[in-house]
Amino acid sequence: MSIPLTISIGNKEYNVIGEDERLIRKAADILNDKISDFSVKNPASESVPILTKTTIAALNIIEEALHNKVESDVLASEIVSEIYKITDYIETNINNPHYS
Repeated sequence: MSIPLTISIGNKEYNVIGEDERLIRKAADILNDKISDFSVKNPASESVPILTKTTIAALNIIEEALHNKVESDVLASEIVSEIYKITDYIETNINNPHYS
């Protein structure tokens, strides 16, 4: 069920509709944190328009998400590989009298 929400991004209020209020508010918090990080790291950022700050923050968030996805895929592949090795070992040695 879609629910209407008011969230704040970059000190501006937005009316949005979404499925999960908690996730939407968390997403807004993450975006605000990135905007804040940009402002802290760039002392001259007072003159940078909020749209530019928000775009850069969104780009940083997406880059992190893609990096995490790649890492997750690599780890999942390594886990599957280890499971196959364990399975092969068990199948090879299940009838071995030394392991009974």
